[in-house]
Amino acid sequence: MTDEELKYYEVLQPVLGKHLKTIATGDRYYHIADKRMILVRDAYNSPYSPDFFKLHCIAIPLPVDPENPERGLWVMIKGLRSLHSRSGEWEVNIFDEGYVIISTHKGKTPALALLKALAAQEGIAI
Repeated sequence: MTDEELKYYEVLQPVLGKHLKTIATGDRYYHIADKRMILVRDAYNSPYSPDFFKLHCIAIPLPVDPENPERGLWVMIKGLRSLHSRSGEWEVNIFDEGYVIISTHKGKTPALALLKALAAQEGIAI
């Protein structure tokens, strides 16, 4: 994870929290003080409480979550969209009903492109 991605994840926590709502097996969190990732292996028997994550961690959802698709960044972006790599850079295109591109968001990684699209959707400048 890049510093730029971490910045987006941190600023977008209220938005991510609305989508994630609960802790689930497979979730990833960044522990702020220890500067390390935590993978939730078993949400029902976790040694950490949900309050621990809210107070001390940043939620880091996957760009596309194969095990819990509804928890990935991809599904948080509304409307018709595409994600692809072009010349070493990732792009998220948002389309209108007639498949005309209405916005494009670029990043060095799929996660960063999706985070930029999500921030724009929510009206959050980073």
